[in-house]
Amino acid sequence: MPSLNQATKVQGKDVYRFGGDPIPIIDAPDDTDWKRWGMLNDRKSNRLYFFKSDTDNTIYPFLYIDGAYRYDDNIAELTLSGITDNMDTSSISMLCTPNFEEVEGFRDQGTKKYLPMPNNYHVYMQQKDKPQTIHQILWEEGTRNLKLNGITSDQFDITGFPQDTDWSRWAITYDSNRYQLAFRSYVFFAFKLGSYTQIYYGRHGDKDENDVSVYGYKGIIELVGAPADTDHSSMSIMFDGVHAHLYMLTE
Repeated sequence: MPSLNQATKVQGKDVYRFGGDPIPIIDAPDDTDWKRWGMLNDRKSNRLYFFKSDTDNTIYPFLYIDGAYRYDDNIAELTLSGITDNMDTSSISMLCTPNFEEVEGFRDQGTKKYLPMPNNYHVYMQQKDKPQTIHQILWEEGTRNLKLNGITSDQFDITGFPQDTDWSRWAITYDSNRYQLAFRSYVFFAFKLGSYTQIYYGRHGDKDENDVSVYGYKGIIELVGAPADTDHSSMSIMFDGVHAHLYMLTE
């Protein structure tokens, strides 16, 4: 059973530095698909998800508890609805975005105070014949289901990335400290082809020739200090409200 190696973004620099011991993954079902996974933080807990083997629509949830990601039979598996033939389920990325909600105890000059609270879980998949197109499905509140909601865009395009982008190793996160509740909070990452240390990234919010919002290329992130047992075939990037962390499984 693999563990997770964690790298944390160095403040003020496009650098992620590995550190600390591998994070264990505990009590995973026997049919866990270790090749297809994603992570998110909802400001309440860190969450890790793996596909159930031989399915394209079922993922197992793991919660970060006492220094490990633990699967619990009491936490129901999640179902992905609306998966179409052109969606590539061989890899996924996940994130959580906020809604404005009244928060008890906060008042602003006698009025109610509304703060952004992360409640929306997103799952992303690439398009089979065009990996630069990313499809999106969302959690339906009060259910164990994620699906297209008819409001949020069901796909995004990635533009301007270098020709040697490795589209098979990618991730998306939501960096809400810098761009609160804005499209530019969404950040797309993909490795440089053949590299274990360089990752290209871009923020959502640029416009294409049709004035449609896309992810536009911004720069390069350097990975530093990856342990020897790191599996570089996939990654997940998660923003916890303060820091951004990059994760890779151990071999």
